Amino acid sequence: MKHLIITLAIVLTGLQGFAQKSESPLAIFEDFTTGKWEMNGTWSNGQKFRQAQIFKWGLNKKIVKVQTFGTIDQKTGAFGLRNEGIRAWDAQKKQIVFWEFDVFGGITQGTCTIDGKNIYYDYPYMGKNFRDSWVFVNANKYAYKVGVYENGKWVKVYHESYYQRVQK
Repeated sequence: MKHLIITLAIVLTGLQGFAQKSESPLAIFEDFTTGKWEMNGTWSNGQKFRQAQIFKWGLNKKIVKVQTFGTIDQKTGAFGLRNEGIRAWDAQKKQIVFWEFDVFGGITQGTCTIDGKNIYYDYPYMGKNFRDSWVFVNANKYAYKVGVYENGKWVKVYHESYYQRVQK
């Protein structure tokens, strides 16, 4: 009986380790799907900036769908649905990729790197390498930064603020 209990404990420990290893690469987004994330800040040029994001699962948790609300008319300052995006695991590249489609006809695509509880979006924009970083502060708050990022360093930062969960 003693050997049976030890054997069972070893098998269960092995199964637990296997279950942890097979966790989805998109698992970090689970916490983002509960609530709405808002940010208020100022661009480096002094212009006010407000944005909200809603994350939802799609295709049985194989993709993450993101709606971004922000300024949709520079003249009037109207606020509304500005972007819709997708985050997905690319099995061939073995990395998370993303696409953002905006109301102005623009498409941004790039890669997403997860480092612990931090998320980094890297993408080409206007001939430069841009990065948006979401650095974990607590379960309801992330430090946000966007700018030019090259060779592992921030070259120019255009915006720094915080995203906060406002609904759960």
